[in-house]
Amino acid sequence: MDQKQFAGNLRKAMQRRGVDAPALSERSGVSVSQIYNYLTGGRMPRLDTALRLASALGCRLDELCGRPASVRINTKALANYLGLSEHSVQVLHARAFGARMFGDPLLESVERTLSGVSTADTSRWTAAELSEIRADLARTGSPRRAAELHACSVYTILQLVSAHGWEDLLKASKPKKKNNPPRPKGARHWTAAEVATLRKMYAEGRSNAEIADALGRTDVAVANKKNKLASRGKL
Repeated sequence: MDQKQFAGNLRKAMQRRGVDAPALSERSGVSVSQIYNYLTGGRMPRLDTALRLASALGCRLDELCGRPASVRINTKALANYLGLSEHSVQVLHARAFGARMFGDPLLESVERTLSGVSTADTSRWTAAELSEIRADLARTGSPRRAAELHACSVYTILQLVSAHGWEDLLKASKPKKKNNPPRPKGARHWTAAEVATLRKMYAEGRSNAEIADALGRTDVAVANKKNKLASRGKL
């Protein structure tokens, strides 16, 4: 994309929304003189300035810059490889496209990294190595673990899984259901007979320990029940 293309796209975006240069300047914080330079094709904005203009116009950056040629990436595999969320990978990839348009060195390096991972080579593996990878996948069920063991990316492992039909090796076994621990005695429901016994023994001046022994409950359970009954005026 050159300066004239950007100028034409910016002018069309402003016309669609009925926004002139002064209004756009007020909304975006970009000076009027800069906007006129962009509209006449005299200058090309930096990426951060283009993003501010797009935000002020309520449009996507690609409406001003044109849609870049799509590059197919496996965002899930890249997210696993980079330790990021899929959304983060998508944002990085979109900004990397912006780097190609605006010449941002940092974002260009991000694009090279993403492109390198997304086109990982799977043809270099020997039969013995493939056998080892398959065995590791069968043992661990984890593409990440297999990638660590064989010094490659998770995306490469996923490519091998797809190429050789190893999908069944990635099905992690369901965790065994843990038996719930037995509830403590103090957590069981209080019956009417137990409440009556507690009231009687409390009236006799018995201690919490004595009441607990008589009912087969803990001192804490007895104290809690007494507090509840007292708060309701039933003790």
